[in-house]
Amino acid sequence: MSELLHWVWLSGRPGLPADAKVRLYDHFQSAAAIYRANDKELKALGLPPSVCKTLSDKSVKKAEAILAACDKRQIHIITYQDALYPERLNNIHNPPWLLYVRGKFPLLDGRPVLSIVGTRKPTAAGQLHAENFAFQLAKRGMFIVSGMAAGIDSAANRGALRANCPTVAVLGCGVDVVYPKNNRRLYSDIAAYGAVISEYPPGTRPLPAHFPQRNRIISGLADGVFVIEGEKRSGSLITARHAMEQSRMVFALPGRPGDVKAQAPNKLIKDHAKLVDCIDDILLEYHGYQFALPPSAPPTVESVAVPPPAAKRGKRRQTEAPLATVERPPLDLSQFSGDERLILEQLSSGPRTLEQIVAALSTVPVPQILSLLTVLDVKDAVVALPGRIYRRVDVER
Repeated sequence: MSELLHWVWLSGRPGLPADAKVRLYDHFQSAAAIYRANDKELKALGLPPSVCKTLSDKSVKKAEAILAACDKRQIHIITYQDALYPERLNNIHNPPWLLYVRGKFPLLDGRPVLSIVGTRKPTAAGQLHAENFAFQLAKRGMFIVSGMAAGIDSAANRGALRANCPTVAVLGCGVDVVYPKNNRRLYSDIAAYGAVISEYPPGTRPLPAHFPQRNRIISGLADGVFVIEGEKRSGSLITARHAMEQSRMVFALPGRPGDVKAQAPNKLIKDHAKLVDCIDDILLEYHGYQFALPPSAPPTVESVAVPPPAAKRGKRRQTEAPLATVERPPLDLSQFSGDERLILEQLSSGPRTLEQIVAALSTVPVPQILSLLTVLDVKDAVVALPGRIYRRVDVER
């Protein structure tokens, strides 16, 4: 029998605790050797009777069926012994014996990796932030991992793809099961340009108990975890807890006090997660990695010189709004797509809130509007202001 068959057999043994996994591999050094071990050899390792019993079942029929399904559905398998198995994941408390992969699993070792997670029911602003942060960080060379769940996770995976960068989605079901179902297109894009992975064999349904388990992989693949929106019992808190146990950095985007969606990130900040309000807050923690320089941009509030206060007491301080000092030529609308022009036209008479833009473009889906605003921000055509307000760069009002 092949070594791969033994790995699939071993991964299907129920009830193997993490410490038993460590003892088994350290002693036998291969799945085939574990498979051949008799009861006496297993007991000599001090393994509990329940572990010895599950390893005494030498039937490989289920493993053979899984391998046949993988071959038929173009699913690859990376085992604990493979060179492509990520070193970060190898070092967590309970690493998976193997990973099932749809797509091309990238070599993550030596690369900066960030996991972005959050609520399945985000606000429009939260979804925009997740996609924009992922887009900007991926552009700078950071690898984005998430769970492809509805909401923040999907937005993060989507942002990395928009940056023309591969991304990894870790599922709580088989990699041949699209969950949620309306993410079919995103699933296809991730599999085409990155990888969809899972420790669960093909055909496994997305049961609730699987997701807390898969969260240790989301955090384990990365140097850090960034939480964007979540309720006080959000699954993102489980991922953050795994990250802390794995000695990963935890980042959080703060929210307004009393906002239900801000409960998870605000709690994490109280528990010493790093508060994030720009990508540099994250990049500064990734020592030793080289990042691409950001594209040149016009002066911002922080970079525009403000005249010093007058020396005489009582004289009114003369300052101008920093952005008003930057002269910008009118935008050439021919350089933008039709949908982008629709938004720019809405902003031609002055700043608008996200809600106003959504109401004016009632025929355009909200997720598409969020994506368009992110693209226009990156193209330096729109400025995102506090309070989900947007302004064209060539309109000062």
